[in-house]
Amino acid sequence: MRYIRVETFDCKTYNSLGGYMCAAHTLLAILLNTTPAQDAEELDRMIGESDDPRVAELLSAMMALTDIPIPDIYTNDKENHICLYLPREFDECYEDLTYISTLLSKETRGRKILIWKEFDLNEDEILYEDMYQIVISKDTYEKHNKDLEYDVLFSWE
Repeated sequence: MRYIRVETFDCKTYNSLGGYMCAAHTLLAILLNTTPAQDAEELDRMIGESDDPRVAELLSAMMALTDIPIPDIYTNDKENHICLYLPREFDECYEDLTYISTLLSKETRGRKILIWKEFDLNEDEILYEDMYQIVISKDTYEKHNKDLEYDVLFSWE
C-alpha cells in the first residue's frame, strides 16, 4: 500500500531536516524573530502579542495538521520511528502543508521547502497504524528512502 512522508528539505544542502513540524516551528521562529528552541511560555507570550496575520494563519494550519492523535510508539522514541500519512489524510492536509511550504520558501528565500515522498511498504514493516497514519522504524524508512524521488509542496500564489 502507498503511504506519504512529508519532510522539511534544505535546498542548499539537499538534506532532510525533519518532518513538517520542523518547518512549522522554523517559520514560527522566523515570524516572531526568535529561535526554534524558545521557552514555551515565552513563545506563547510572543504569539499572543504578535499582530502579524501570518502567525495566526500558521497557527491555524498547525492546529489543523495536529488534530490527529500522536502514536505512543512515536512519542516514546522519536529518534527511531517515522510517521507517514495514509493517502486520504495526506489529501486532507495538502492545502495546509502547501501553505506552510510556500511561506517557508518565501521566508527563507527558497532555501527550505516541504517535500513529499510515496512509500510502498509491506504490512510487516508497519509498527503502528490508525485511520490517519502509520509508524515505521527508522531502519525501514532508510531502507526504502534511498531510492525514492520526491515532489515539492508549493503553490504559486
